[in-house]
Amino acid sequence: MRRKIIFLSMLALVLTWTASLSAQVTIQGKVTDKQTNPIIGAVVIVPGTTYGSSTNAQGEYSFEVKKLPANANSVEVKFVGYKTKRETLPSQTGKVTLDFTLEEDILLLDQVVITGNAEAVEKKSLGNSISTLQSKELENIGTAQIDAALTGKIPGAMVQVNSGNPGGGTSVRLRGLSTLYSGTSDPLYIVDGVIVDNSASALIDMGGNATNRIADFDPEDIERIEVVKGAAAAALYGSRANNGVVQIFTKRGQSGQMKVRLNTTYGFDQVVKKLDMITYPYTKTSKDAPLTPVTRYDYQDEIFQIAPRATTSLSLSGGDQTTKYFLSGSWNNQEGIIKSQRYDKKSFRVNIDRIFNDWLSASVSTNYIHSLNNIVANGGAYDNGFGVLTAVTNLPNTYNSYPDANGIYPLAGFNPANRANPLDIINNWKSPEEINRFVGGLKLDATPLQGLSIQYRLGFDGYSQNDKYYIPRISSQTMYPNGFSQDATKQSQSINSNIDVTYNTSLTSKIKSTSAVGTEYFQMESDLVSSQTQDLTPFVELLNGSAAYDAVSESKDVRKTLGYYFQETLNYDNLLYLTGSLRADASSTFGADQRWQIFPKYSASYIVSENDFWKENLANYISYFKVRGAFGFSGGQPASSFGRLSNYTQVSYNGKLGLINSLILGNDNLKPERMKEWELGTDFELLNGRIGLEFTYFNKKVEDLIMQAPVDASTGFTSQFQNVGILSNKGIELLLRTVNFQMPSFNWSSTISVSTNNPIVDKLYAGKQVVISWYQTVLEEGKAPSTFYTYKIDYNKLDANGLPTRKTYKEYLGDPNPKLMWSFTNDFTLWSNLSMRVMFDAQWDFKVLDWNSRNLKSASYPNSPDFAKEYTGELPWGYNVRVNSALGEFVSDASFVKLREVSISYTLRNEAIRSVGLNNIQVSLTGRNLFTFTNYSGYDPETNAAGQSAYIRGFDFATCPIPRSIIFGLTLNL
Repeated sequence: MRRKIIFLSMLALVLTWTASLSAQVTIQGKVTDKQTNPIIGAVVIVPGTTYGSSTNAQGEYSFEVKKLPANANSVEVKFVGYKTKRETLPSQTGKVTLDFTLEEDILLLDQVVITGNAEAVEKKSLGNSISTLQSKELENIGTAQIDAALTGKIPGAMVQVNSGNPGGGTSVRLRGLSTLYSGTSDPLYIVDGVIVDNSASALIDMGGNATNRIADFDPEDIERIEVVKGAAAAALYGSRANNGVVQIFTKRGQSGQMKVRLNTTYGFDQVVKKLDMITYPYTKTSKDAPLTPVTRYDYQDEIFQIAPRATTSLSLSGGDQTTKYFLSGSWNNQEGIIKSQRYDKKSFRVNIDRIFNDWLSASVSTNYIHSLNNIVANGGAYDNGFGVLTAVTNLPNTYNSYPDANGIYPLAGFNPANRANPLDIINNWKSPEEINRFVGGLKLDATPLQGLSIQYRLGFDGYSQNDKYYIPRISSQTMYPNGFSQDATKQSQSINSNIDVTYNTSLTSKIKSTSAVGTEYFQMESDLVSSQTQDLTPFVELLNGSAAYDAVSESKDVRKTLGYYFQETLNYDNLLYLTGSLRADASSTFGADQRWQIFPKYSASYIVSENDFWKENLANYISYFKVRGAFGFSGGQPASSFGRLSNYTQVSYNGKLGLINSLILGNDNLKPERMKEWELGTDFELLNGRIGLEFTYFNKKVEDLIMQAPVDASTGFTSQFQNVGILSNKGIELLLRTVNFQMPSFNWSSTISVSTNNPIVDKLYAGKQVVISWYQTVLEEGKAPSTFYTYKIDYNKLDANGLPTRKTYKEYLGDPNPKLMWSFTNDFTLWSNLSMRVMFDAQWDFKVLDWNSRNLKSASYPNSPDFAKEYTGELPWGYNVRVNSALGEFVSDASFVKLREVSISYTLRNEAIRSVGLNNIQVSLTGRNLFTFTNYSGYDPETNAAGQSAYIRGFDFATCPIPRSIIFGLTLNL
């Protein structure tokens, strides 16, 4: 009898267990905001499982769960811009309906961010500042470049579009300069865990700016961007993080019905402002000479055009509980505002996520880009000034540049040996740049034990860049009377391999611990081959069109970095978070004795509003209040991978090649530039989240700056790369977000961003002033980097001819680093269908050397309107030439306010739309760079002829101005 009872009991247990395995629950519901508007694309999951779905166009969701773990008793909803919400699951069988109303997360504190390793954390737990940008903020922005899209959206980031050339050319500085001679001050870019190359390589010097490679990526593919600014956050990237880190995450598929998105735009670009040129129909060669009638030409009307632009992108995404996918393709075709400029880019992306079982998953990200950029020769120095805009200011506008009856363009009007007819350049010269690029990443996630996660990431970035330059025979210049051809190809590959291990555990009922260790290996190799020739066979553009090559060169670059880190975070009762980490880093760019460096970081944050006292007494006034602080170190590597070595250079003697020592002495004690930074800040929300404020004060100092210092001539060398400089900077960052009106039919929110910048050179080699003569700037202790230092005019002292005299001494005239940056954005929504965004941004209190205006006052090409005043006697004869001799007269205040973005969009959602298989249709109209409010006399105060250079800023010479863009868009969501 006893055996039967035991048998029946065991049978009952088995049947019960079997029934529980087969039990199913269908979870469904709707997700809306406070105004009952549906939230589309919200992620609904059962925490701790792979079960979940996303909401459709009506905000509805539904998914089936075959088996729930015993501890899975809740459902969670996440959506960018809203606070995460969790509800208890009332039943684990049958059909359960759970509706959610989400509250706006004005400071995105509930957002999960990645700060340097595999462990994702909520932003509110961080002790350091980190800025995020969502895909919604990248819609209808009027630019196809990711870095340009950051303008005005990230506190503490100075985003400068260096030129208006199509295809990109943007500098990004986070918290000001962090280096002087080590390449650029642009941040490290990471896309889906792949360290990507953002170099701006001008393989052939044609003046103007080179395209930087982050412009290859398509903003339509971006899910979010995280900007890590401080050393305490960037320390986990070691000796490459002084300039900050920008992490880009592309879109991934969600389980559920396949989503199709088709976006197409069409618009045009146009020049906003032209230089004032003399139109007076007379000229004379001396004070007493008679006026001579002349015909004047303003070739700006022939050079600039209204340039069409168009983009088309198509994406498909979806999947099930185990496999998700995102596929996209895009095409961008854009002509430049300078005639013959043309940029064509095609991009293809495949992202796949696969869950193999309850402890192992994988993600694959792939992106192929092909672009063809026809670059027009523009700018350039005097020995190779074959530039279109160079001719505007460097050729007399009395010269007729139009072709004759035989189609032959006349030689340039002044100094034809190193000038060219701008119309000839536009119509007959060729300078295409072709990019083929593949970026791929693999990520494996394993959770073999509770609390333990292991992640492996493998990234590859490889591209080829081919630049060509062709000048035909019988051209409008005399340096290459029988034509010229040049071809340069760069091959670049980089690999990063990362392993991260994270362990989460509870030390006590109130203290949680997160421990992380990891290693990273990075290797980059590049090879550049260039050749050129002249005296071409008629109609032949290739190098083999000549019997002999004038120059053939090849260079290689190899760089390797290895790093290890450990990080520990303690969480006390979700109130206090303490984090400390160490990174050991080694790079092949440094000598054996200096190769390994240690970069620590420490941070703390205290969420004051989580205390019971605060909740009971102050929560109705200040719903969220946090104080935070961080301190850390990071490093910077030199621009040259072999700067620590004494290298050789090739020479030709008696028709044969040989090797001699270079003039730069190697330095095996070279070590990283080392940045020490601390920051203090606070985040708080008022009026139940309708007002949010982030405030940060930072103070950083970069020591061991790598500079080229002179050495004793007895060594046989002239200079050496040494760690001899110190650069400091401090400032504030403020981000204020407000919900001004929030009603069912109308919403209005505002965002104000303010940041300050105060860079100072604290130390140089032996305290010596470093003169950058062409740009009229200096590096000097106690001064801002690249302070303008040159001659001005003394208008109170006249000579015998009544002309003001040039001062005999140079003056400090300010610097090109903006002291204040701000932006003001307003977003409006009407009836949840009509939306509008208006953004102003500004850079304040900085100087630019307007070399264009200086050239207009030259006696050789007198194109300034002020020459007419000389011809009529309103100004004394020789006045303009006298002013031209003092370059300080052209160092101008370049402060500006721009109406950067205006966009209006209308979304159609109704049964008629759904009846043809569409969720919605969106039409939009976008304007970018519509107006610039400034006293600057040049084309645009934002441009910089030196491109990505760290210390050469504020130089405006024959640079393509930034255009005004008007774009119409149409988006179909299926």
